[in-house]
Order: sequence, then C-alpha cells, then structure tokens
Amino acid sequence: MVESFLRIPGDRDRAMADYLRESGRSLGMATRVDTPQASQTFADAARAAGMKSGTAFDPSVYNGSAAYAALIRAQADVYTAENVMKEGSMWTGPTSYNFAQADAFMDIANADKKQVRGHVLFYPVKAAAWQTAGLTSANWQDLCEAYLQAVLTRPSLRSVTDWDVVNEIIAGDTGSDAMGYITGTPHIAAAGSGDAFLQTVFKLFDKYAPNTRAFYCESNTEFADDPYHNVKRANVIAALTRAKDAGCRIDGYSMQCHLQPDPFANDYRLDRHRLRNFCRQLMDLGLIINITEFDVRYPAGGWTGSNREWDRIAAEYIYQTGDTILEATEGTASFPHHISTWGLSDEYTSWTKPQRSHPFDTNLNPKTMFTALRQLLGGYTK
Repeated sequence: MVESFLRIPGDRDRAMADYLRESGRSLGMATRVDTPQASQTFADAARAAGMKSGTAFDPSVYNGSAAYAALIRAQADVYTAENVMKEGSMWTGPTSYNFAQADAFMDIANADKKQVRGHVLFYPVKAAAWQTAGLTSANWQDLCEAYLQAVLTRPSLRSVTDWDVVNEIIAGDTGSDAMGYITGTPHIAAAGSGDAFLQTVFKLFDKYAPNTRAFYCESNTEFADDPYHNVKRANVIAALTRAKDAGCRIDGYSMQCHLQPDPFANDYRLDRHRLRNFCRQLMDLGLIINITEFDVRYPAGGWTGSNREWDRIAAEYIYQTGDTILEATEGTASFPHHISTWGLSDEYTSWTKPQRSHPFDTNLNPKTMFTALRQLLGGYTK
C-alpha cells in the first residue's frame, strides 16, 4: 500500500487531509521519509529535471548568518533579491536612485557564481510616497524611461538574466477598472490606463535590455475556483494578450505560488483543473512559466495541530501545485527555467512568526516540504 504524507487526526485536520486528496494526485510515498537529508540537494534535483533551483533573500540576512549563507549556496542556483531590487528600494525620487543594496546583492551572487533573477522593476501597489504626486500624465513616461535606463545599463546589474518588469497590477472581480487593473495606483493613474502603463514599460525594457528575459509577475492565480480568482486569471490572460498583440516582448510569467491551504475557505482551495487550464492559456501566449516564490502559509484561522502534522500538509500542497504546473508544461517551451522558494528557512520568513512556510526549519534542518520538492522534481524532465 502506498503511504501518503497525510496521516492526520482531528476533525479539522481530517477535513484538510480529505480536501487535499480530493484536489488531485497525492504525493504518496512507498517509504515514508521523516528525516530528509539536506545533502540530497534541491539544486541537484532541479538540475536533473533540466531546470534550476532558487531562493530569495536580502544581503543583511545572508551576511548575518554564515550557516544560512552556506545553506543558500548549497541549495540554490538562482538568487532573487527579496526586497533590495524592488522599485521602492532603488527608485528613491523622480530622478534619484539608490543601488547600494542591489550592488551588495550582486556582489554576493557573483562571489557565489550564481544566476540572478531581478525582482521587481515596477510594483505599483507598493508605490513610494513621492510617486503619488510625482508621477503625472505629463512626465510619467519620461521618468519611467530614465529609471529603466539607470537600472538596466548599470554595470553591476547587467548580468541579471531575468527581470520581473511589472508586479501585481491586475485585480479580480472587485477593486478593478473596466480592463481588470487595480485602481488607485499612481502609475496607472498617470498613464491613463493599465494597458498604457504595462505596454509602455515592457517596450521600454526591451529598448534597454533586449537580451534579458522579461516577465510579468502576479499573485493569487494558482488556486481556487471562485469568482475573484477566476476573474483574476481571465484578466491576466486578457491583459497579456493585448500586450503581446501590441508588440510587447514578454518572455514569461512569474507564478508566485504563495500557498495557503484551508479546507473551509474556498478561495484558497487548490483546483488542479483551473490551474492546469490557466497554464495552458499562458502557454498559448508562448510564455515561460517559472515558479518564483514557493512557500506555504498557515490557514487564515491559524494552525493548532502539531508541527509534524502541518509539515505533511504543506508538503502535500506544494507537491500538488508544482505537479500541476510541471505536468501541464512538460516537454514544451513553457516548462519552468527555475523553481524558487521565497526563503529557505522558517527562521528568516517574510511572514509573521511562528510559521512553518519553508523547506528548512528554524534550526536549518530539512523538513518534509524539502523532500516533497525533491520528489516533485524527480518526476519530470525538460
């Protein structure tokens, strides 16, 4: 009998287990692995599948822990700056920029001989205070071009292989304009429409970085079969289709995959059918689909079970999500170039502690999620 990671007591936990099994293929293992071996690395598994592994961190975290830095070097071949390459960190005023931390990140990556993914050039929902009045219909295009030129021609940043050009500007069935964009951001207000902003900055990116891959990055398109998420996926496809039809070079889609399993909140349920169809629509646009921010957070109502129980749930959920994306794209040009986690250790999580969102625990020991990632990659090849 094939044994699943999920053997969970309790009504709520049993509901979670039943829900995950009903969602699609379970992770089942012939031999349960309760003590994963970090020596069998995420990086090795990714290379065997024809892709690369990655993770996100900032220089202060890397430089603050030699042990964590060693773990990052061993497990990841692609480095993503968690915060220091975001628009709010680098674009400090209409014509002023601060690259000190971005340069420090590049120094780390270069010393470790690792590939760098840039995240993110434009993040309108996290606009800096100066942009509310500083971006106007008269100047926004010139200011955006000057910013892109400064970033993309900076010698230290020229080795970045992939950039998320725009992040999180598309909404679902609430809080959106007629074209599906989030309302109230200074970028879109100055441009006059989401299409005008999105298409202009992708074309400007191509002007200054014609040999660097350009990605659109979005959240909350990986799960659920409910009005908000279904409309959001449709809005993403419609916006990217219009951009491609307008002549924009968009090479790929960054699928964030911040997961949050919950057996009672329908808007966080994994729906493999919906996710598979969304991947196929992205594939029809000729886009690479990278998984860029893999982690698993507690349900909205919190978690009262044991760490061991939660770790099995997180492993099952991350496996099923990744399996759906890889299954849809295997053997095509859309197959991921890399799968990156949003951090490796619970000690350095972006979420409120205590959380067990990452492949390694607070003591940098591998968890069941680590085994799930390795087993997931072991089932596919490019």
